[in-house]
Amino acid sequence: MKLFVTGASGFVGRQVLRRLARRPEVTCTLLLRDPAALPDLPANCTAIKGDLDRPDSYRAALEGADRVLHMAALTGKAAPDDYAAANQQATEALTEAAKAAGVEAMIFVSTIAAGYPDKRHYPYAQTKQAAETALAASGLPHTILRPTLVFGPGSPIAATLGKIAGAPIIPLPARGGPVDVQPVHVDDVARAIEALIDVPATGEVLDLGGPERLSFRDFLTRMHAEITGKTPKFLPLPLTPLQALLAAMEPLARPVMPATAGQFAVFANDSAARDNWLMDRLRPEMVSLEDMLAEAISGDPPPPPARAPSDAMPPDPEPRDTLVQECRDISRHLCGTLPGPQAEVAYLDGIARFALTPAPGSFDAAVLRFSRRSPMALSLMDGYTSFFARKSLFRRRLILLLAIVEKLPPTARAFQTVPAEGPLRATLVTGFQGLRGLATIVAGGIAALILSLTHRGSGPA
Repeated sequence: MKLFVTGASGFVGRQVLRRLARRPEVTCTLLLRDPAALPDLPANCTAIKGDLDRPDSYRAALEGADRVLHMAALTGKAAPDDYAAANQQATEALTEAAKAAGVEAMIFVSTIAAGYPDKRHYPYAQTKQAAETALAASGLPHTILRPTLVFGPGSPIAATLGKIAGAPIIPLPARGGPVDVQPVHVDDVARAIEALIDVPATGEVLDLGGPERLSFRDFLTRMHAEITGKTPKFLPLPLTPLQALLAAMEPLARPVMPATAGQFAVFANDSAARDNWLMDRLRPEMVSLEDMLAEAISGDPPPPPARAPSDAMPPDPEPRDTLVQECRDISRHLCGTLPGPQAEVAYLDGIARFALTPAPGSFDAAVLRFSRRSPMALSLMDGYTSFFARKSLFRRRLILLLAIVEKLPPTARAFQTVPAEGPLRATLVTGFQGLRGLATIVAGGIAALILSLTHRGSGPA
């Protein structure tokens, strides 16, 4: 059998290749944007360089293929037009090219999210469903596989849920009643794909979940217990206004947002599988939920990086002007006045001395970048990090500057002067500060949830 494969360098794709490597009777042609992403190919696989959005780059490779295994997809945090191009239009182009080449059938690895009843603000799920619809209408024999939340070493969704479940108080957005989840291990997804290669394609849409279905709350409870050995406390949050707020922010702020409105759809829909013959076949040997949780918490290393370390670019230092402006903004936030030149020099020296420079693309870099957008953003990050990220670089920089400005003029006066206040003024000020503190806690709780769902894989993918 000759397979034409997309998405082989992905989380699921690598596991599929490991299984296909044991089957010399199967030969695979892998479509890769960068063949260096898979330097050690199985003996029965070859790679060609091409893009799904350029059918001419792979059309010749489809000739003679018996089946197409389509696993490639754009996930994470992207613009709606990008999802449409990568997930819908590229699948339509691949389907047309495969049909013209005389390919017998296509196996399309979709997502459980394509079947969500509530896909508002979720272009990823919408475009995957549109791709399924186009494939079904094409006349090309096919089978569609919809995995649920995929766990395993290096799983993005498992890492994200681990961050949420490990919090002292777990934020839990909800709309209506509880929703269920049914995580499945990546090895079982790979077994399912291998099984589908060997059976006739009959146009089925097959869900694939693990051996246990439970409520999202119970799942997070068990994951929290695995991490901490304790029973968690939950912070209920209204999902509808949270998604509406994020959706309003996305057109302008998407590049700096750790999560999008659509990625919260997992809290509004069941991510559980409908029983079918494929699950019945696989269930006796499926990885248990207990083993999935233990593996997710154990810190198993992810798959090797796509590029060798020697190819990595060194991080660019933060511009001096940016750090000076940051010093001034934080000083205004802390004491209502600008720092002196001596404080600015001490701040830059402290950042260098204590190595308070973030890695590019890291959580710390995102928080620092967001905090520089406006005084309100800085205040929000102050509230967020004080409760949920006390060891973040932003928090350490803030503490560094606080130690500087309380000792050096002219800011030191703000910490040495106690204003005279009458009882009424003191009461009003105290009340205002209390309301402000409460608002900060609420905003911090929402920010904690948003920042937990990083672009590396929040939501089903």
